Order: sequence, then structure tokens, then C-alpha cells
Amino acid sequence: MGILTPVILVNYFEENAEGLYSMYFKLLACETFTREICACMDGLPHAVDLEFTAIDSHDQPEKLRKSLQEKIDAADASGRSYDAILLCYGLCGNATAGLVARATRLVIPRAHDCCTILLGSRKLFRQHFEECPSQSFSSRGHMERSTDGHVHHAWMLAPDGRRALLARIYGEENADLLAQVMAGPDTGRQVYVNVGPTHSSECILAFREKAAAEKKDAVVLEGSLSLVHNLMLGNWYPEDFLVVYPGRTISGVYDWDRILEVKEV
Repeated sequence: MGILTPVILVNYFEENAEGLYSMYFKLLACETFTREICACMDGLPHAVDLEFTAIDSHDQPEKLRKSLQEKIDAADASGRSYDAILLCYGLCGNATAGLVARATRLVIPRAHDCCTILLGSRKLFRQHFEECPSQSFSSRGHMERSTDGHVHHAWMLAPDGRRALLARIYGEENADLLAQVMAGPDTGRQVYVNVGPTHSSECILAFREKAAAEKKDAVVLEGSLSLVHNLMLGNWYPEDFLVVYPGRTISGVYDWDRILEVKEV
């Protein structure tokens, strides 16, 4: 099948609603999205090979970038003729900035991090986090799979744990300043993103108990599968997704709207 633009893709699938034709995707994702991705697999008209990276790999963005590029290159070398390699990540501390599409196009949501993907909208992310982009957040995937049972990014850890991690990665001389910047202002709240199809009363209860123990207000935001679902369906609307064709790379914009752009290698 030849290269199709996102709009043509959408029209094509609408015209072939009975599933007489399906595409073949490789999906690379953080394991925090395991339940959301599996929920979207039901009824999907396309074949998708799934591969997850460990949730704590985000703590070392350069190492994660190297790992993702190796997985992209391995997918190209597999001989499976993927129509696209889907990346269920955001910028994620620049871990995806610099990834190169070799023989197969890459598709990635326009998102700063997994919170945008869980909310299903970068506009909602801005609405809830514009005043404090470093606000910690959690979800069922974070609570089930992170090493501390709750959250995994350096800026989401308790202060002592955050500083220790940063000192190990960046050195003692940089740890205090980085910890302060990453922590951001104290908003007095802890945020949990609840995605309906993966709802867990037990996880929300544990989250509320943790927030109370830290004397924080527990805020539960309703999320959405829309970005994950559209990524897997091939509905790559330009306002929500970046499509990177072979010979080009992902670059960060760091604004509230585009977030990512394509550059020549």
C-alpha cells in the first residue's frame, strides 16, 4: 500500500468499515499504558505487534531514546513490512526528540508526557496544568507498575527520593537545583487521571490515602482513550499527531500547541 496522508487514511477506513482491509503496525509504548492499549485492541481492524518499555526507563531519557531507536531499527529489519511504527509516548523529558524514521514512518501524539495521552487532549492538559506543568500525577498504570507503587518520574517522587535519583544521574553538585526546578511550586494537590474503561476503585482509594498522608488535596480528573484509540486506528489528525516519514527526525517545539515537529536528519 502506498503512502497516504492522515486525511486520506481516515477517509479510507471510513469507506472500508467492514474491515476488508487492515494495516500492520508496530506499537512501542510505555508499560503505564498497558491496560489502555489492550482496551483499544478489542475490535481493532488492524494487526498490531505490541512492545512495552519499563516505566522507570523515563528516569534516564537518553537511555530510553537509545532503546527506542534500537527497537525502531529492529522493526525495520524484521522483514514484517509494517505500515507504520506507532509511538505511545510524548516528549517524555526529550526521550523521543531525535528519534529517526529509517525505512518506516513513525507516528507520535503531540504530547508533552503521558498525562496528555491519558487525558486524551493536550488542551485539557494545558487547562489543568498550565500554571504548574511539573505537577505530579498518577493513574492506574502508574500505581500498578511504578517501583514505589504510585508514580515513576523523578519529579513525581517524594523529595528525598527525587534528590537521590537526580544525584545518581546528574551528580551531587546539580541535584538540589534540578530537584527544585522539577518539583515546581507546591500546589497543595495530587492528581489522578481516571480513564473510564480501565477504572479501578482500589487504585483511586489508595491514591486518596497517599494524598491524605502527605496532607494534599486529592484531585481525580476524567481521562479518555481517544488519543490512544486514534493512534491505533490510523486516525492521525495533524492537530493531534506528528507523522515522521523516512529520513526525518522528531524535534521538540516545547509550546502548548504543536509540541513536536519534523526535521531533516
